[in-house]
Amino acid sequence: MTNNEKDMVCLDSNRPFSKSAFWKIQGDYYLNLGISAWAQVPFYATSNLVIAKGYAFTIFKFLQEGLKNGIIDREEPVYLVELGAGQGKLTYHILNYLVPMLKEFNMEDVKYRHVMTDFATKNIEFWGSHHQIMSYVKKGYVDFAHYDATLNKGIHLIHQKITLNKGKCKNPIMVIANYFFDAIPHDVFEIESGKIKEGLVDLFTPQDNLDGQQVKDLNSVDVHFHFRDTKLPYYEDKTLNDVLSYYLERFDHSSILIPVGGIHCLNHLSSFSDGRLLLISGDKGYGSESAINNLPAPRVACQGSFSIMVNFPALSKYIELKDGFACQPDSQQGLKIFLMGMGLPAEKLKETLFTYKHCLSEFNSQEFLAIKNVIIKYADDVSLQDILATIRLSEWDPKIVMAFSNQLIEKIPNAGISFKEELSQNMGRIRQNHFHIPNQSSHIFEIGRLYYALGEFEEAIDCYKESLDSYSEDWGAHFNVGLSYYYLEKDDEALTHFKKALELSPDSDMVQEWIDKLKSDS
Repeated sequence: MTNNEKDMVCLDSNRPFSKSAFWKIQGDYYLNLGISAWAQVPFYATSNLVIAKGYAFTIFKFLQEGLKNGIIDREEPVYLVELGAGQGKLTYHILNYLVPMLKEFNMEDVKYRHVMTDFATKNIEFWGSHHQIMSYVKKGYVDFAHYDATLNKGIHLIHQKITLNKGKCKNPIMVIANYFFDAIPHDVFEIESGKIKEGLVDLFTPQDNLDGQQVKDLNSVDVHFHFRDTKLPYYEDKTLNDVLSYYLERFDHSSILIPVGGIHCLNHLSSFSDGRLLLISGDKGYGSESAINNLPAPRVACQGSFSIMVNFPALSKYIELKDGFACQPDSQQGLKIFLMGMGLPAEKLKETLFTYKHCLSEFNSQEFLAIKNVIIKYADDVSLQDILATIRLSEWDPKIVMAFSNQLIEKIPNAGISFKEELSQNMGRIRQNHFHIPNQSSHIFEIGRLYYALGEFEEAIDCYKESLDSYSEDWGAHFNVGLSYYYLEKDDEALTHFKKALELSPDSDMVQEWIDKLKSDS
């Protein structure tokens, strides 16, 4: 993010990173755009079905093991707070796995409450209008809350009309923080030959990137770090100072990010349940201590919003110094998913830790996406069986199915019976896994095309009509509805949609030919 110095405006100068205007600029981005932010900000890596299944299994095992070992009281609610729930896709997928497991293992009476939080009111309004999320609200599994993680305030549940605050929760609180800690305040320090310096930040942007006091494009903000001498103790929090002392003793030269916003947030949330908290966090960040040695000043990335690398080892060290536990992922590449506990006995959670290791550490979303990318790259040359295996591995994710939709539709007519049967049997699952987000591609339209290729015309019509209801009017959807009705021998309905398709695409010879055909047949 570099710009010419001409007409540059200083947004902030010479301020500690965690206290700088950087974080207000970040917050304003989400407040102003609401759900539209997710047209720019990546989210698939932390909201797909593979990661949702791993989270659901880990949550379920914690509930089951907690009940067995006296950590959880069955008579009291168990709250999971999802920080920055955004568009809500992860919540929906987690519950699609978790609720059937609770029923299967006779745990329906466990008062599990999934609290979706965000500080952007527009996002909360979107959840309230989303029928897939609201279906779980009506069943009592989900509630909403407006929550700013930088403020030490209670969490007011909109539907239950109660407030979670200090000492309110009788059971340990669970927390999900995906792509969250990288977006709330951090401090940065420089360690050099036994001395420590605090990082200060200067922020500049071109004059024409401002609309009043609002920054229009975060990618046009220049972020410059410099350092000045400081000394310990730096924080009021003794454990935070101990973390800095730890790095000062071990590193000869490096810049160190400290996720103070995340640490303060976790301390605050743990106070709701007498210091007991289980965290699952997936984020871009450093996964091991060796990865944070000899680092230069932080690099700020921008994909719609700002993001920086989370120092998970520092967060882990903080929690361990407070007699908690931290489990790090096996892979050190890409997305990192950590499991951490505060005030919880690790020796009584062996099954939970085992589940995390096998569902989220050894193989998770990152590894799956790598496999998917290779298969897609060579999609024209791989067999239907290879494509089906990838889709199966994805947990029948519509996004993955759609990546192969053209190959599937082309090859379905000549596919074997067993292939068609397996795909047909799982089409309902694919459709259930579709989660509508405005301004995103219409997977439901492509699902309709697959139903059509399988000869399941009524299901195809349902999908095309859902696409028309959820997205803009489209001649192709009306045309495909018309074709489906034609093969169901419902010519009047077919003609109605062909005529609508022609209105939207008046130059289409193909649509006109079908209209002429139906008129001549009648």
